Amino acid sequence: MKYLFIFNVISSTLFLYYYIYSSIGVMAELVPYKRNARSAMILSVILNSLISAWVRINNIDSYVAYLLIFLIMLLTFYLCLKTDWQVVFFAATRFVFYLFTARGFVISLYSLIMHQPIRDIKGYSFEYSIIYLLSIILALLIHAYLKRNVLIKSRLQVLFRNKEQVLFTASIKFVLGLYLMILTYGNHYEGNDVWFSLIQLLSCFIVTGIAAFVLENSIRSAEIVEHERQTISLQKQVDMQVNHYHAYQEFTSQFQEFKKEYLENLSKVNELLRKNDTDSVIKILDTMGSSLTRRVGAHHQYSNNPFLDALFQEFANQCRRNDIEFECRVYWDKEINISELELVRIFSNLLQNAFEAVEKLSDHRNININTQVLDEWIVVVIENNFELKEETNNLAKGLGMQVVSKTMEDIGGLYTWSTKENTFRVYLNFPKNN
Repeated sequence: MKYLFIFNVISSTLFLYYYIYSSIGVMAELVPYKRNARSAMILSVILNSLISAWVRINNIDSYVAYLLIFLIMLLTFYLCLKTDWQVVFFAATRFVFYLFTARGFVISLYSLIMHQPIRDIKGYSFEYSIIYLLSIILALLIHAYLKRNVLIKSRLQVLFRNKEQVLFTASIKFVLGLYLMILTYGNHYEGNDVWFSLIQLLSCFIVTGIAAFVLENSIRSAEIVEHERQTISLQKQVDMQVNHYHAYQEFTSQFQEFKKEYLENLSKVNELLRKNDTDSVIKILDTMGSSLTRRVGAHHQYSNNPFLDALFQEFANQCRRNDIEFECRVYWDKEINISELELVRIFSNLLQNAFEAVEKLSDHRNININTQVLDEWIVVVIENNFELKEETNNLAKGLGMQVVSKTMEDIGGLYTWSTKENTFRVYLNFPKNN
């Protein structure tokens, strides 16, 4: 029995380590690691081991142990991952919720099957070592099932882009977990032990069902919001192309009128040249030149890519209406594998960000876009002035910048930024697909 107890303790500890590693690994597929993530994992393993040993030796109430584990995992995810506090809270709550709910299932079933009251199962006992081992295994199975069938990477990415839904889901799970902890504390009081075990088992089912419903609803809500954003982006795309078409149509119409006038005057010029009436020819040519300047406006081409050119044409009009100087020359390579929707996501967010920063200035209102052509990359540089008192993090973060970073990552590109004095620069590295 002694050796079996030691085996249970060692096995449950190893399974706990794997559960910690697996939980952090799932989150790391969605957000990047911090530099000292490995050290944070080791620290988490040590602290969780110490807590488990302390709880078993001193027969501490389980809800105290799991609250301490929750605090440790909050610290762990914060030290391991480069992300917002809502995602850290979500990850820590998810970790403890699965573990504590699994314990509730196992200990309730054990109590009913073995006809042993829950309050008589001590933390240092052989029975609890079996329960704890089975709880961690069940938590791992739940974790693996959800990862494969519900919490797939693409759905979690959508959820994490909506921080309100992340916080809502984590808060509901946290409250449900607290409810189970309060219920667990009830085993201290005398009463019908079978009734209490049944209530705890039923509560675990109810809490798990509610948590699953809330998570699924939150993901669906985030997907609906994401779909709405994509619809708006597509609408903007259509509007820009229509506006660009009308502008180009007006330009060609004016040019056709000038061409007709030019052909009519050409015969007059030829006749006057035969008569050596150069003064009259010069007057006609001057008139034609001023007519061309007056009637046919300059059509600036900002990019060799028609879609990008339409996007920049619309933005140039917006800048012109707000007295902002806009200069742009973007060379685009057809080998870059990117959809028009992804282009809208990237450039509409960055241009809007630059516009809002420059709009606050009273002078030096400039936005410049240029291109650097490298062997395997096309680098688009967007730079704008900004108020020195404004935090650079406000320019580089936010939902729009997260969308840009994520979209660039999806196409295998790179998004970086820098500041120098009062100039903010964004570097977009687009890979060529040779």
